[in-house]
Amino acid sequence: MVLLVVALVVAAGFVVPSGTQAPAVAGQEETPTPTPEPPGTATFENGSYLTTPEEPIEITVELQDVEQASVRVGDETTPYDANLTLVDGDGDGNVTMVFDPSASPEEMFTVAGDADELTVENQTGFEDADLVNVPMSAMVQGVETGVTTVLVRAEDPETLTPTPTQTPTPTPTPEETPTETPGNGGDGGDGGNGEGTPGFGPVVAIVALVIAALAAVRRR
Repeated sequence: MVLLVVALVVAAGFVVPSGTQAPAVAGQEETPTPTPEPPGTATFENGSYLTTPEEPIEITVELQDVEQASVRVGDETTPYDANLTLVDGDGDGNVTMVFDPSASPEEMFTVAGDADELTVENQTGFEDADLVNVPMSAMVQGVETGVTTVLVRAEDPETLTPTPTQTPTPTPTPEETPTETPGNGGDGGDGGNGEGTPGFGPVVAIVALVIAALAAVRRR
């Protein structure tokens, strides 16, 4: 009789009430609860973006099978953090947000489309942050489905287009008018028709007269 009572007590100690989890057996690993798959995904259009501290940049988040997603700006390595909620209001499958590094923390993140929505929650640490590499992750129902990084770089002075210097217009030098040198004649020839020095024409005529006179004397 005593043995029967002891057996019943021992058996009752191993009975697990309904609705409770059985205690883990020593040496047996617990099976982790699987994370439920989200109904869709949210990914960034580009794996990285490049901008300057003064230039706003558009970042497009592509949504598949969902109309709402969240974006976390910053991570455990950055002193700043923000959670953005994006809503695809026009149903085109994407939401384009604008990131302006030079804006105040309240206006640093806005939405480009009129029909889409963007809200900012838990934004901290952006007042004096050195925004150089800004990591972002897109999530659907708390599950990360896409990542990107915004690189904020100051413009290199060597790559800037220099302002063209205006070249002064040279003043034309007036040309000197050459002085005409008197020639041998008005025609520039040797004939005596011009106003210059007589040429060979008169001399030949005089010689011919002399020869004719000598010939007449000999005939006499």
